[in-house]
Amino acid sequence: MFCIDEIMNGERFNLVETLGYDILNALMERFSTLQKATVRIRKLHVPIRHIVDFIEVEQTLTRDGI
Repeated sequence: MFCIDEIMNGERFNLVETLGYDILNALMERFSTLQKATVRIRKLHVPIRHIVDFIEVEQTLTRDGI
């Protein structure tokens, strides 16, 4: 999706939570009929490799009035 590509290539993110929040907000801004969106982001290369294989965050955003 072009919208997500713009965000991913636009700036550097330190937290996957921030990336998820920005993606959700961009989707809500771009698609006025969208009432609810969920994103899941998985980072496979983490600095604590021997403890976990990946980290993942899932966030949902609902438009006001629902």
